[in-house]
Amino acid sequence: MIATMIFRSDDVQHLLIGQPDRRDVEIFNSSLRGYSNNRLHWVIKAKQIWSQGNKTVFKLSGLTDGQLYDDDGRIVIQHLMASNGETNIRSKVISLYSVSAELGFRPAVPLHGLLASEKPARRVRVDADEMHYFGTSKRTFLQGNVAIYQGKFKIVPKNGLQVDNATNTAFITEGFTIYYDRMVITGNTMTIHMDDEYSEVPDGIRGIRSAIPTGDPELDPRENRLRKLPTEWVADKARFSSKNGEDVMTLEGGVEIIQPDKTITTSQLEYDDGSDVLTLQGKVVIKNRNLLWALKPGKIIKNDDIRKTIAQPSIITGSKAIFEGGTKRGRIIGNVKIEQDSQTIESQKMEYEDNPALLRFTGNVVFEKTNSDTLRCSELTIDLDNEEMLARRSISTEFKLKKKPNASN
Repeated sequence: MIATMIFRSDDVQHLLIGQPDRRDVEIFNSSLRGYSNNRLHWVIKAKQIWSQGNKTVFKLSGLTDGQLYDDDGRIVIQHLMASNGETNIRSKVISLYSVSAELGFRPAVPLHGLLASEKPARRVRVDADEMHYFGTSKRTFLQGNVAIYQGKFKIVPKNGLQVDNATNTAFITEGFTIYYDRMVITGNTMTIHMDDEYSEVPDGIRGIRSAIPTGDPELDPRENRLRKLPTEWVADKARFSSKNGEDVMTLEGGVEIIQPDKTITTSQLEYDDGSDVLTLQGKVVIKNRNLLWALKPGKIIKNDDIRKTIAQPSIITGSKAIFEGGTKRGRIIGNVKIEQDSQTIESQKMEYEDNPALLRFTGNVVFEKTNSDTLRCSELTIDLDNEEMLARRSISTEFKLKKKPNASN
């Protein structure tokens, strides 16, 4: 007969030696807490926690919640859930499987009795097949089918994610893919700064937006036509952050955007998803196959000068460009120049409005036709709806007279 002693409480059963698959200690619907230098470093809540043979190793099943802390006692990972795992309280190692958690939850440190920042922390959710936490080095490793959700961005590392719990910083070192709207973005390395709520890519990035037209009847036909064009872009650096709770993507250094009918190069690009505003800074160069994007669908231009201007390839340069998706307005500011085979327009600002369809040039405007006349004014407006060109204020013209043909000819 096998002797068995049972210690009963609400949560604990202690089974003595004598059963082949015995569990020495079994705890139901409770939690474990890990300490380092008398500071709380982790908490795990699970449906079942038990030890089997080794009193320093606890098996875990059905993790319902958990937190990891930094040295100051602030949470760096929370809402930690997993199907199963184990913790070694001697080596301070936790291994979990089928994991879901939130990164970036670390309240601001009080400053002279006040919070340094009252802005709520932005959460970064992560799913992974495995998570291994090392209490000695304060490092967490997530491996196998890792997916990170930051705002509307889904980030998939090729080979896992490493989190420095002391600095609340995460690292991807062996390549990644980002899925955002209809765009697929790839890069080599990424650092996610959870406290400051931004991610940076320091060594090259590339994005491709597939051509997916929509059947939305309320969508502007030109927007639908734009979506039919695939878009590719590259940059030396990238930064993903938030503004007023909305996603912001910033590209820097050697930025190039390529579509079948145009290319754009600049030194910095920022896209604000919340306001749907694209801002280009540095020397902006836009090479267009034509300017048909400015016309409303079905519009036929009868004015020869305007028709030639719209149909010709052009190179537009400036110091800054702002494109507003919602209002369909665009501005190019600072040393603006449009070069075409038959003419050149220079100004300090160029604006495009959709309704009515206007191209407006302001500030030291010079409109020069090749081997022909030159118009100077303070403001020049091209009305595409009414096919009119209107010059205002400080108007002057220069005429190039043609030589009179020789009578003998």
